[in-house]
Amino acid sequence: MMARLVDSQQQELTVEEILDIANWSSAEPIETPRFIAIINTELQMPNTLFIRQGNTLFIIHKAEPGVGFFRALNADTARNYLANSVEFIKACHKMGFDTMATQFSDPSLLTIFRFISENPPLPNMGYKVQKTEDGGFYVAVNTGRVKGGK
Repeated sequence: MMARLVDSQQQELTVEEILDIANWSSAEPIETPRFIAIINTELQMPNTLFIRQGNTLFIIHKAEPGVGFFRALNADTARNYLANSVEFIKACHKMGFDTMATQFSDPSLLTIFRFISENPPLPNMGYKVQKTEDGGFYVAVNTGRVKGGK
């Protein structure tokens, strides 16, 4: 069952509502309270950041200085998800991240990275995609920062 996405320009959802929609939109949804508990546990991990943009939540795990691994939990429309992702990458740049990496299985998400690289919000921005052994995708985004730069 695909959950209904909610246009953040029309209605801002609560974090719990976003998590509920993201969960039920995933390939393998679980009971919402269990999903929320899993996310809360993840957010308690050391070096974990959480950013909200519209009806999209981004969880960042700081891997090393300047490098983060992230995932998005989306409940927003496709157009807003794209705009939220652009704002997220700009925020990562401002927070000092040179490289942001993510892994996912839905090939339609590659559209977001393609759009951002064709319309980079920051100079020198780009991304690399690798196929994973399980048929998914690993994407590394260069936020445009020079390694160790200010």
